[in-house]
Amino acid sequence: MQDLKPSQPSELNTPLRSDSIAVRLLDSFAQFRARITPKFIHEARATFKAQGFRGVIKRYGWKAFAFFFAYYLIRDSILYIIIPFLIAKGLF
Repeated sequence: MQDLKPSQPSELNTPLRSDSIAVRLLDSFAQFRARITPKFIHEARATFKAQGFRGVIKRYGWKAFAFFFAYYLIRDSILYIIIPFLIAKGLF
């Protein structure tokens, strides 16, 4: 059987240089996202990584469920009801 290794290294497999624009853009986006994310989410994420889903439920109880339910309810209402309504009315 023939070995199917490419003769030249793929450009996709080369790591990004630390001074590239993409790396700086991703870093600034990560910093922005870290600043706007509520402290509750950071703590819940750390709990989830350490103890799993059960740990989050034990620590936050029904509040975690209520938060995620409200988040998706608001997000989906905006995306699937309000924006199409405004587009249909010609306001958006």
